Amino acid sequence: MKEEVLYFSEVKFWKEFKFFDPRFTFNLAKQTKMRKAAKGFLAENLSFQNHFVSFCLVSVNEKKGCKYYLDLF
Repeated sequence: MKEEVLYFSEVKFWKEFKFFDPRFTFNLAKQTKMRKAAKGFLAENLSFQNHFVSFCLVSVNEKKGCKYYLDLF
């Protein structure tokens, strides 16, 4: 049986930086804020409460396009 997954994603746009990893923006404060939002969503939408929750980042770069970072925390 495949487990159902509910993805909470943040989309960020950055201009070109040579040595920048967008995953570093997911600090403890950001993680806490996203978990709180997910908890509120699940409290209001009981049909999703048995889903596995995954937090993701979509990085949009003006020169490189989109990059997806799944299951960050």
